[in-house]
Amino acid sequence: MKGLLMVGANQYGVLSAFIDGIRHSLQQLGVQADLLDIGSQSSINQHLADGTDPDDYDFFFNFNAVGLDLSLNGKPLAQVIPRKPFFVFLVDHPLHQLGRLLGHRVILLCVDQEHVSFARLCGFQAHFFPHAVPAEQIAQAHSLKPLHERQQVLFPVSYFDTAHWRQKLQPVWHQVGHLLDTCPSVTRFLQQLGVLPLGDRPATVGLDNNIQRLAVCADYYIRGRQRAAVLARCQQLELPLTVVGNGSRQYAPAYPLHQYLDAVPFAELLVMMQNARFVLHNSPGFELGLHERVVYPLALGTPVLCDALAQPQRILGAGYQRLGLEQLPALTAEQYRALQLDNLDIIRNRHTWQWQLQTLLAEYQLWPQAAAPADAAQC
Repeated sequence: MKGLLMVGANQYGVLSAFIDGIRHSLQQLGVQADLLDIGSQSSINQHLADGTDPDDYDFFFNFNAVGLDLSLNGKPLAQVIPRKPFFVFLVDHPLHQLGRLLGHRVILLCVDQEHVSFARLCGFQAHFFPHAVPAEQIAQAHSLKPLHERQQVLFPVSYFDTAHWRQKLQPVWHQVGHLLDTCPSVTRFLQQLGVLPLGDRPATVGLDNNIQRLAVCADYYIRGRQRAAVLARCQQLELPLTVVGNGSRQYAPAYPLHQYLDAVPFAELLVMMQNARFVLHNSPGFELGLHERVVYPLALGTPVLCDALAQPQRILGAGYQRLGLEQLPALTAEQYRALQLDNLDIIRNRHTWQWQLQTLLAEYQLWPQAAAPADAAQC
């Protein structure tokens, strides 16, 4: 079996790390997984020189809908998409990629179950495919640093300029401002607008271009507002954070308790995660999903500290012990060690790329039916 993996340019190598892990996991399953880097002309040229025929592949695995308009040796991918499983993995809300997706019969893989519902409402075939880790990146028990060797609480986030997004929303603020300052996510915002169903109430507003642009701005505004609220809350609790991300130093005047560091490559960030006492996760609206800031720290042996909105136990299952800012954990060394080992087991059993890929490929008759673990939660 052959699959073509497609990725574009990405900041800090995050998506490249995901695609490398997925590619390696496919190879471990015996799948020939070729890589096409849309952001690299040499990669494109190599496929052209090799005479790559898209129809030679059994399936495609694409990140964030890049390159759907590409042609390989005179054959547009758009001609192949209806004939082969063409998976598009969206690491954020689908509304951010609708412009690339419209008109293509692709299969969307979403990291949040509510993103799946949104995608289906827009007419796409969609599946829940939460963030996972390569099996080989799960730490070994003997290598775990104990609590007394760990210090910082790591908060890996970039700066969001809420004033900028507030200005973008100014023309409609009198209509939606009260929602933007109270809704915890863009999903809740779209429900209040009537774009998405809410309980027994059906959707009553169509998702046109204006609403889509509004929703994108709303998403950034809401996430920025919540990010600042977490920094303020931790300052109030006298819990100093090490904030790592693009532009993070711009938070310093308002929240001087914390240490601010520039963004680092993803590989370096993983080392920081592995050495931290906790990784703090501020939910970017993934209320029924998983983020890499959850699964990677757990796989590396570092417990995750959650803000009020982040509820990863909904996906990780009843065996996962959520640690919240609402009640800061005072763990003994023995409790911390037990937590590390429990988290490793949860990730190892249900949240590796290999397990998820087997399940996905089996659904499309590309792999023998995978047996799901008996205690898998909502997967």
